[in-house]
Amino acid sequence: MTRSFTRRLVSTVMAGAMAASAVAAGQVLWGAGSASAATVSQTVTTDNIIATKTVSPAVAHPGETVTSTITFKTSSGLLSVDRYLENLTDFPPAGYVFQGVSGNVWRGAGANLNGPSLYDGAAVQNPTNGSVTIKWTDATLALGLIPGQGNGSKNPTLTFTYKVADNAQPGPRSTGMGFDIFAFSSYQAFNPMSNLAVSVEPVVTSTTVTAPATAVAGTPVTLTAGVTPPTATGSVQFRDNGTNIGAPVQVSGGQAQMSYSFPAAGSRNVTAVFTGTTTFANSTSQPRTVSVTAADVQTTTTLTAPSDAKTDTSVLLSATVAPLNAAGTVQFRDNGADIGGPVPVSGGVASLQHTFPTVGSHSVVAVFTAASGFVGSTSPARTVVVTAPTPDDVATSTTLSVPTSATVGLPVQLSAQVSGPATLPGTVQFYDGATPIGTPQTVSGGAAALTYTFPTPGVRDVRAVYSGGPGVIGSSSAPQTIQVTGSDTGGGDGGTGSAGSLGGGAPMFGS
Repeated sequence: MTRSFTRRLVSTVMAGAMAASAVAAGQVLWGAGSASAATVSQTVTTDNIIATKTVSPAVAHPGETVTSTITFKTSSGLLSVDRYLENLTDFPPAGYVFQGVSGNVWRGAGANLNGPSLYDGAAVQNPTNGSVTIKWTDATLALGLIPGQGNGSKNPTLTFTYKVADNAQPGPRSTGMGFDIFAFSSYQAFNPMSNLAVSVEPVVTSTTVTAPATAVAGTPVTLTAGVTPPTATGSVQFRDNGTNIGAPVQVSGGQAQMSYSFPAAGSRNVTAVFTGTTTFANSTSQPRTVSVTAADVQTTTTLTAPSDAKTDTSVLLSATVAPLNAAGTVQFRDNGADIGGPVPVSGGVASLQHTFPTVGSHSVVAVFTAASGFVGSTSPARTVVVTAPTPDDVATSTTLSVPTSATVGLPVQLSAQVSGPATLPGTVQFYDGATPIGTPQTVSGGAAALTYTFPTPGVRDVRAVYSGGPGVIGSSSAPQTIQVTGSDTGGGDGGTGSAGSLGGGAPMFGS
């Protein structure tokens, strides 16, 4: 076929195509459509050439592979006349990086499939506009064959493969194509092709959160967020029951971590919210439930014990545990050895009567073993110097005098009478159960007294313990019961005591 004959055929076909609606000189929209959400296609015609471009997928993400497939055929009016491609340019969407071209093209009048090659020379992406052009030389008419309708099985198909750049910004794109037909008078350009709706969307991500199933309020735990793909860039905001935990944490290698102490007990829902950079989509993890329990309460234990004692006289060892509601037991120890068994704590106090069996220096401690919810503690050591009684030591006895009843908020007098020498050293300590009442009262004239106001109603077991002193052996009274009732008037501050007068007014003891 000669070029002049080709030109005549082109002129004839162009004359028959004048009735078509031209959108540009020599160009007519043939139609467009999308077979599915994954691909878009548009067909155009120029004179007697019909070209279709299909992009798959239409919506792509950074890093994905996209193909642009272009097919050619002649119109139905051109039954036996062949046409020839001189070059073809594909205009990919912006940010698409060329990977290669494949396809099937019959070459020249000899109709050799992809022979001697699919196209001549190299296919290189234009660094300015991103286009890729392939060419066919006309030596021995070895151009790209577009057969007439009588030989449609040889229609050329070319697929351009691209990779969306990792840093491609999301948004809509345009794409198109252009080509030269042998013997046509001008380059046929279709760029952009308005019905090819293509775009780049951020890379889809998924986020998971890892946290312990249980935690203790105030004790730090590690929260970890995993983001896929691991190349995702952005930050993670951890949340506790919907409230932000601190500041966002940058993602590195698909992970973000932070240390967190839950402020209070309860069931907590922890989530991780990933906010991606422009090329990565946001995502939120499913909640992770953490059961947070209250932290055990710290305690302190103090020991009250006399500084000296006799081997044949019992003394009171008393431990006070704070806070007052602490539950548990106290084990008293003498030089590391247990004294009796554990004593339950009641109202913050545990006490024990003990007779030291040997003379010498005894280091006494009180060890509090806590029940659930509290932390155990040990008192500082208290040194008790124990001596043997001498024949000259004088024995004493202590008698307690208290009213049988009292009213909350109204003061009563607690009195103790100590028998023995006319002049007695030492003090008397009054007790409500195992709890000391006020401070030790000095013995004067064989007596000691304390004015005290009971703070709460109930049955009180009160006793008096005389400390003894040099040459005098201590002693304890028998307990006496006081029935304390509530106050209708609410008067008095409660729980106070003061030394009573031993002279004037009514006698302290019965006459």
